[in-house]
Amino acid sequence: MHYLVTVSYDGSNYHGFSRQKNALSIQGVIEDALQSIYRYPIKIIGSGRTDASVHAIDQKIQFTETKANLSTNKVKSLLNKYLPSDIHVVNVKLVNDKFHCLRDVKSKTYIYKINTNTYDVFLSRYMLFVDHKLNIKKLKDAMKLFIGEHDFLSFSSSELTNTIRIIYKFNVTYKKGIYTFKITGNGFLRYMVRMILGSIIAYHDNKLDLQSLRKLLLIPKKGSCQYKLSGNGLCLKKVTY
Repeated sequence: MHYLVTVSYDGSNYHGFSRQKNALSIQGVIEDALQSIYRYPIKIIGSGRTDASVHAIDQKIQFTETKANLSTNKVKSLLNKYLPSDIHVVNVKLVNDKFHCLRDVKSKTYIYKINTNTYDVFLSRYMLFVDHKLNIKKLKDAMKLFIGEHDFLSFSSSELTNTIRIIYKFNVTYKKGIYTFKITGNGFLRYMVRMILGSIIAYHDNKLDLQSLRKLLLIPKKGSCQYKLSGNGLCLKKVTY
């Protein structure tokens, strides 16, 4: 049986999604939970990799199991029994054998929160705190450069050969001192969202002019982006198929 699992997690205590030899990862913990259920190793596929300290509301994972044939409700119940409290299975459903939770993704949406209020230790895992207000109009002047199809090599440390991606929507809202950036695209490279936002904030703070920001897109070059926001403010909000 082929299972598609929707999982949410607080990434604060993890070194990203992908399994690592000497560090705690979301994938590693979920695979360990599956082994506790089925009594043999099961590998999962994720809809994408989140970085260290990055969170998810709607991460998708996929795995195949042909021995126990457990119901979707049973898989959900057992996974939540064995998973720690900062990883939670929201939904489990069956998919056909041709479905691939990474290759079949149509779009992903990330949100990033910046808090300009007084520093709050209880929110610090989920928002980037800055000590000054932001100009929405100036932010949007930079953000509109990224909408559409571009080569985002400058905004990534990815080893992939194809670094062209499409940004469908990119906006920012403000409420009670908190700025929420929301970006939707057909896919994202490693560090891409954090580097884009880091460059936009650098432009806002007069560390980078608009021409230089535009040049990073027009002349893609790995390592040319010098700005990257921390992972704690970033959250994978939605994956669509």
